[in-house]
Amino acid sequence: MKKVLVSLALLAIVAGAQATTFDWGAHDSAESHLSYVPAGAFSDIYTFSLGNAETTASSAVSLNLSSAYVISGAQYSLWKDAGAAGPDGSDTMIGTWSFDGTSGTAANAHTVDLVAGNYFYAVSGTALGSGDAAQNAGIYNIASTIAAVPEPETYALMLGGLIAVGSICARRRKRS
Repeated sequence: MKKVLVSLALLAIVAGAQATTFDWGAHDSAESHLSYVPAGAFSDIYTFSLGNAETTASSAVSLNLSSAYVISGAQYSLWKDAGAAGPDGSDTMIGTWSFDGTSGTAANAHTVDLVAGNYFYAVSGTALGSGDAAQNAGIYNIASTIAAVPEPETYALMLGGLIAVGSICARRRKRS
């Protein structure tokens, strides 16, 4: 029930805010995007696909510089796309995290194991800064990296190697 309410809340935010969609395509190593947003509520979508099971690490940070660029209530969510590109009621939320001007470090990265398929990050907040000549009132950066999830065969091979090394050590101890 909670996921349904969160999904409906996200859809309401997307419908009522300035929304921009960015297509990262096949997520093959590292993706990053620096986004300038005008004053008011915003909700940006970053779509990507995975061809294989992967471990994904992501983080976001708002660049709150004095009063010119300020973002309040910033958060981003990772979603498994159920079919149609972008958010709809059939998507599954994997995780949601808030971010601010101090959250973009590796210590604040959020790591999730994902299966092959289509996904998207939904980034939202409210830009409250006084802005600049280009009408930008907030700046944030989102970054995502992937590393392959080891297949069961990899673990079996590693276990076989450890057993072989252990056997060799045991034989050497018996000889001496």
